[in-house]
Amino acid sequence: MKTKSYIVGLGCRRGTTCGEISEAVEKAMGKKKVAIIATCTLKSDEKGLLEYAETKGVNLVFFTPEELSRIDVPSPSDKVKKHIDSHSVCEAAAISAGGIIITPKSIYDGKITVAIAEPVRAKGILSAVGIGSGAIDQITDNAKFAILSSDTVAGYGRYLEQIPSLTKGKKKIATGMTHEVERCRLALDEAAAGKNVSIVCSGDAGIYGMTGLILELAEQEKYKGVKITAVPGITAAISAATTLGAPLMNDFALISLSDLLTPKQTIIKRIKLLAESDMVCAIYNPRSHSRKYLLAYAIKYMKKVRGEDTKFGIVKNAGRSNELTVCGTLEHFPEEFVDMSTLVIIGNSKTVLRNGKLYTLRGYKIYGT
Repeated sequence: MKTKSYIVGLGCRRGTTCGEISEAVEKAMGKKKVAIIATCTLKSDEKGLLEYAETKGVNLVFFTPEELSRIDVPSPSDKVKKHIDSHSVCEAAAISAGGIIITPKSIYDGKITVAIAEPVRAKGILSAVGIGSGAIDQITDNAKFAILSSDTVAGYGRYLEQIPSLTKGKKKIATGMTHEVERCRLALDEAAAGKNVSIVCSGDAGIYGMTGLILELAEQEKYKGVKITAVPGITAAISAATTLGAPLMNDFALISLSDLLTPKQTIIKRIKLLAESDMVCAIYNPRSHSRKYLLAYAIKYMKKVRGEDTKFGIVKNAGRSNELTVCGTLEHFPEEFVDMSTLVIIGNSKTVLRNGKLYTLRGYKIYGT
């Protein structure tokens, strides 16, 4: 078992010997192990202190009077303030070195001050990782590395089931659909305890994923110090577009038809604006067992504004082994084929369907001069 070590904050008068410092530290510490000695930069040439550190094999860290003056301490001293423009040396230095004071300032022989601090356990890292479709060949190397480097992996249960080779032997936090807040909190708790954590999301974690929620929750004081990172993934719109051809060659928009977090009337307003913008649009979460109306409305309105001959592409299970595609015109849009595993792309006035490929003309002049 690793022996716990502590931070020693130390101040001393000019000319204090190595022996005097050693005796004072031993009295203050007892059997506790010294990790580092923290003090003021004014002591960077103090011979007795330098000799003590070399003899004992401990590191010295120095902080400027200005840095020390910004630290709130248990035992501020006006006397110290007169000499170095800070109310504290030993306590302020111990705190500045990353500790929490467990033994406030003690004075030895009238010329040495010692404070003991327990190192604050370093907070860990929480990475929001996009795993694309979940197929191993669709996951980026950076995403694989983040997961493999983690102590704990969190995610929706079905997503974790897709990547067993990356999570073997790791602690797993699996929650169901609609338990996103709980999932992110549990992941943050692990990271706050010093763990390296990944929370996996389908597609890209920053597109209808967990990154934004994590950043919002991480504003709480108890998560201060947790490093939040995001690792990009291949979002469904990109994967589906690649399968279909190149429908996103010009301006496009993404929209989710899920009304769990966005009011239905807001979604309808956005559908109308999108239809009238003539931008290609990729529709996420298009149709569930209990929510069929919004997709029906979107197709009806798109036909009204853009015309029944507007091209569409549908990809079910994009990027997976059971991937299915359908292309055609809105006049014959197969609503019953669409479910929550489907990505729908509706083209604009420049989108064509030729030789089995759906793509959008960008305006290049390729014929003549």
